[in-house]
Amino acid sequence: MEADNWIKFRLPCGRLVKWSGQSRKTVEVLMDGGIRRGSDIVKVLCLGACAVLIGRAYAYGLAAAGRSGVARALEILKSDMERTLRLLGCPSVKNLDRSYIDVVPMRG
Repeated sequence: MEADNWIKFRLPCGRLVKWSGQSRKTVEVLMDGGIRRGSDIVKVLCLGACAVLIGRAYAYGLAAAGRSGVARALEILKSDMERTLRLLGCPSVKNLDRSYIDVVPMRG
């Protein structure tokens, strides 16, 4: 990830790691914001999110080419997510957990 994207991405995920471990059994956690590629989706699913909201990709696809643009944006995210799963050696999103990522504590 580019440095500026990493900073934007780290802030909500730091909160997700702290929060979801305590309440995952009673609350479904949805990640919204900072999702730009399929690998971002895999990361937040590893951190415990139940789903990922992808409004920006949807909006860009819609603005660029209408319905077909949205479909293409979803295809791009899906193929990138599948590639990331293959690189991790993970057979399915159902198998994702924190063992697939290294969570670095945030300072300050």
